[in-house]
Amino acid sequence: MGKENGVNFYENYFVTYTYQFKDYSKYAVNDFIAEHKKKVLEEKFSQDLQNAFELGQRLAKKII
Repeated sequence: MGKENGVNFYENYFVTYTYQFKDYSKYAVNDFIAEHKKKVLEEKFSQDLQNAFELGQRLAKKII
């Protein structure tokens, strides 16, 4: 899609510093990183999901 009649049909939403493994104890990583990523996941994941959902709604409204 892209752009049609001056309307953008795409948006970007970046989620960074994500949780890479379900069990960090199985990998050679710094414990601080694992604990910090877990905390970020617990604090931000639900908001990231909401933001992505709202982005989808905006895009859908542009094509309806």
